[in-house]
Amino acid sequence: MNSKQRNRSKGRSAARTTVALEICRSRVHLAVLERNPDEPEARVRTRTIAWRQNAASLNSELGRSELCDALSRMAAEEKLRGAPVQVALSRDFCVTRVVAGAAGNVRQELRKLEQRAALYLGLGSGRKATSTTISALDARHEHGLLAVANQKVLDGLFTTLVQAGLRPARIEPSLLAICRVLGHTGADAEAPQLIINLAEGGLDLGISYRGQLLLDYRPVAKDNNQDVAAIVTQHWSRLERYCARYWAQTNHQKKGARLLRLHLFGPDDAVRAAKQSFPPEGEIKVEAFDPATLESSWRYTGEGPRPQQTAALGACLAASESSRSSLGPNLLERILAEQHENLLPVVARIGWPVAAVVLLGLILGGLNIQQQRSCAELARQIEALEPARSKAWQLEVTCVQAQEQIDHLQRIRQGIANRPWDSILLNIAQCLPEGVWLNRLNVKATENLGIAGMCYDDERAFEVVRWLEKTPQLQDVQIEGMQPQRLPSGPATSFTIHADFAQAAPPTDSAPAM
Repeated sequence: MNSKQRNRSKGRSAARTTVALEICRSRVHLAVLERNPDEPEARVRTRTIAWRQNAASLNSELGRSELCDALSRMAAEEKLRGAPVQVALSRDFCVTRVVAGAAGNVRQELRKLEQRAALYLGLGSGRKATSTTISALDARHEHGLLAVANQKVLDGLFTTLVQAGLRPARIEPSLLAICRVLGHTGADAEAPQLIINLAEGGLDLGISYRGQLLLDYRPVAKDNNQDVAAIVTQHWSRLERYCARYWAQTNHQKKGARLLRLHLFGPDDAVRAAKQSFPPEGEIKVEAFDPATLESSWRYTGEGPRPQQTAALGACLAASESSRSSLGPNLLERILAEQHENLLPVVARIGWPVAAVVLLGLILGGLNIQQQRSCAELARQIEALEPARSKAWQLEVTCVQAQEQIDHLQRIRQGIANRPWDSILLNIAQCLPEGVWLNRLNVKATENLGIAGMCYDDERAFEVVRWLEKTPQLQDVQIEGMQPQRLPSGPATSFTIHADFAQAAPPTDSAPAM
């Protein structure tokens, strides 16, 4: 494997994948988010498939089998086997209730709602599963959420997901995921927003404020996606009274905030028809939500997301949230807790040999944890020594640069001849006859000497050359040029002489013999 292949394989292993599903009455919406640390943008792909063929509902053996087949094909085609999955359930499978007010009252009201969970007959017969979360609005007020679903449906859905090769991590109502999307975009940061999800078989009417669901309201009507404006107008006063009551219970500063904006979610044709049912110049501003504007750092592949896939994208966002209260209820928590509780009887039936193996595994796991802690401590110590190592490396670089500079200066010094300038100048002065004087001495590269002077006749310039040739410190003495001059004292000649310095005799290691 070459380096390019290794780098590509390393990038794939470092990528983080988040998988989210919205399970509706007959369709499944998929959103897959792949985030690579080496890339600034995350890749997102979406898909919608039909899962229900002949089954009457999900709460049947045939329904679970058809859903399992559809999810298995999807997991194989998208290469998602073994991936953790966030699940959003549409209006057919769960109900959400909201309580707000003083801290103690919220918990009491949630307990009362849990006790009445069996009355939600629209979710099917049998035991109901509930999940609650409470988040603080301020020092005295809280916001509570209760999610209710049929326990048999949840158990079947959990088993179906596992059989399809997926690892369920979270199950929540679709409206919570849609509110999370609005909160992420900041659309409901200043005032509550009305949301309408045009789901299969009816519409969900909710109110979102700062990413939290304030109301899950379901108008009683059959096939009520036909005239959305009429339904909203019919229930508008009740919705505004609810907002006013919520504001009074939670003591918000913006008392009496009104519902002035409505966001539509669902299939394109249903959203288009619902928007056209409202008057264009009405008081309510109606918008069809575009999921492509959800996150600027997401790069969508394929045809891009559709409005009906918004809940799946909102479930993707749940994987990045750290606070349980900000996520809302998780209907999967009780199933996982019951599975852990049922492990002890199973282990007891297995017997001592397997228990011993399990005990050995626990011991080895403890030793592994201890080694990991030791490694973490060593890594922390190495990290603490990093400034000293960096400083030592800088000092080493400085020393190398200083040594290079010293070597360079020594080479320059060795190349510079140490001339006996006092003797050379004395000899030159003794070589000047009467009527000759010097104007300039020029030393070039410590190897050449240039002499410029004046004389009253040319012969005296040549006499200077003859005397300089006899000087032991000079060799190759030549006249470079002569030029007549006019001086106040009479005619004269300027001359320039070039000479090379004689090579110095190499020093001897031994003294001369006596």
